[in-house]
Amino acid sequence: MKHVLVTGAGTGIGRATAIKFAKKGYKLTLFGRTAKTLSEVADVTGANYFLVDVSNEEEVKSGISSAIEQNGDISILINNAGAAISAPLHRTDLAIWNSMIGVNLTGVYLCTRYALESLKKSSDSSIVNIASTSGLIGYKYVTAYCAAKHGVIGFTKALALEGIRVNAICPGYTDTALYRDSIKRAAKKTGKSERQVENEFLGGKKLISPDDVASLVLEVSEDQSLNGQIKVIGDL
Repeated sequence: MKHVLVTGAGTGIGRATAIKFAKKGYKLTLFGRTAKTLSEVADVTGANYFLVDVSNEEEVKSGISSAIEQNGDISILINNAGAAISAPLHRTDLAIWNSMIGVNLTGVYLCTRYALESLKKSSDSSIVNIASTSGLIGYKYVTAYCAAKHGVIGFTKALALEGIRVNAICPGYTDTALYRDSIKRAAKKTGKSERQVENEFLGGKKLISPDDVASLVLEVSEDQSLNGQIKVIGDL
């Protein structure tokens, strides 16, 4: 039975992905920063979980070591953990910049680096990085987030040339708690209704579900013919 590690597994795409893999009989380890949400997903999936900030090297090293000790070598790594803070560039201070790069890009690097030795023990191992359509085009007020997600795509393409099967998925606007919180914050800042803000956000684009993304994650992770591919789901 293959061992799957999912980061950012407590909510949204990570939660949906964990449930999708559990239903297919995979062994699961969940990483996240909130015990309550992780434990809820663990209850549904039977997974082990660890509180890990993916931007913290020592926490990642310890978490991966514990995951392997409990569930055996990792066969599939899903780098899903992410966060978004919106602000025009003149209000994007170094703390915001470092936070966005840390969670969205450095976290992918750290989890991949410290899982790599374990992944290499399997001939059919796989890494799936959750990027974003923000990694392909720009969106205003999220320069740091866009920079990080562009980095994830570059990281994926480069690593694929090293003999590691790795692919990235770029979801468009996805109906997650992160998305809903962004709508609420923007509505509060602008005085507009949440419906008005959402209509402006989407601009006619389709809102996709975490389950839609999770289905693609599972498909890409299992398709041995794919390597270095960037898969888009939703509208650019």
